[in-house]
Amino acid sequence: MQEMILKLQKKLYDDLKDYGFHPWLDKEELLVGQNWKLAVLEAIRKSEYFLALISSKSVNQKGYIHTEMKMALDILDELHSYNIFIIPVYLEPFNPPEHLQHIKGVNLYESYKEGFKKILMALNYSFATDKIRTADKNLKHSELNRNWQSERINRINMLNKRYDLITLDDTSRERVIKEKINIQKLLGQEYMELEDYEKAKQSFRIALALCEQIDGLEYEKDEISFLLRQIHYQPIIQPNEIKI
Repeated sequence: MQEMILKLQKKLYDDLKDYGFHPWLDKEELLVGQNWKLAVLEAIRKSEYFLALISSKSVNQKGYIHTEMKMALDILDELHSYNIFIIPVYLEPFNPPEHLQHIKGVNLYESYKEGFKKILMALNYSFATDKIRTADKNLKHSELNRNWQSERINRINMLNKRYDLITLDDTSRERVIKEKINIQKLLGQEYMELEDYEKAKQSFRIALALCEQIDGLEYEKDEISFLLRQIHYQPIIQPNEIKI
């Protein structure tokens, strides 16, 4: 069982790196002679996410593992309730520890593929669903992907035409502005799927500017701001570290 758990840890670490993240795993990152306690704590402080790998050994083992978890929970308390920071990852069948019972976790022991997909989505990886659908890491060079890109471009062209055709008048001003906001949000998401992050940012910023023209769109502003933040997690923009 312990050998299987170690293989799951290593596979998760390698797969996150393949997807452009910067995971930090003590077995992989610590240097000879380095103070491992200080290094682990520093990694937690710098990380955007903390993947708590849960097994019977990690829960029952007293000492520094519990110190790591306490520090991660302290950071979580400093964040707003809707922020994701700790992601419990179960490596074997196990009841959630008391201090993690309020946080929804994911298990890798039943289906690694499905579990990893959920982890990617929690990490705000915008095109995780498309990537996880196939085991073919050369999909970008396949005919399937060329068709997929062509469909995206067609949708972008249609959205741009629709946006240009909308006219603004006093009687329908609010409705028209909301429609323009929705189109720019959709455009931004399409550009993100194509990994054109500059155009995605431009569309989201236009949407935010339009939101300022109407009162009561705080929810829309928060949603668009969240989409803008997602761009900063993409590999091309130096993703933040993940402690696992």
